Amino acid sequence: MLTEFIQDPIVTRACASLIAVILLVGGWQKLRDFELFSAAVENYRLVSVSLVRPVALMVPAAELTAGVTLLFPATCALGSLLAVAILFFVTTAVAINLLRGMRDIDCGCGGSSSQTISWALVVRNLVLALLTLPAAQQGIGRALVWGDYFTLVAGVLALVGLYLCTNQLLNNST
Repeated sequence: MLTEFIQDPIVTRACASLIAVILLVGGWQKLRDFELFSAAVENYRLVSVSLVRPVALMVPAAELTAGVTLLFPATCALGSLLAVAILFFVTTAVAINLLRGMRDIDCGCGGSSSQTISWALVVRNLVLALLTLPAAQQGIGRALVWGDYFTLVAGVLALVGLYLCTNQLLNNST
């Protein structure tokens, strides 16, 4: 029963679309305010100063690539793997700094509101990584019918709204 649900094309496409929106918007925002994102990368103190700018370019490039590949059934599995790798990479950076006791670092997630790192951010990213698993299954289940597209759009909008509310709660709690 659960397997059938996870393989349903509405679920797989909704998960893929949610992750794609998050990665595309995040990547675009990081490139739009590249200096701010570069400063966030530097504040993590995980790479040498000479590697800050290349890493700061690599992250949004990978996010944009993963976001685009998640949108198409033929490349969705690859996009899911790339999305998990990105989430693992950034979540590991957050966890390392939390373990170091450095909590006053801007997460560098993108956007105009600054959000400091926290264990709640780690949990949020792990949930997003879990949502990429159904996305990797895209195209396995039944074919979509015309009415499914309305459900899909509504589901994606609801998931994006839930994500935005979660981020606002994380911002408010710090």
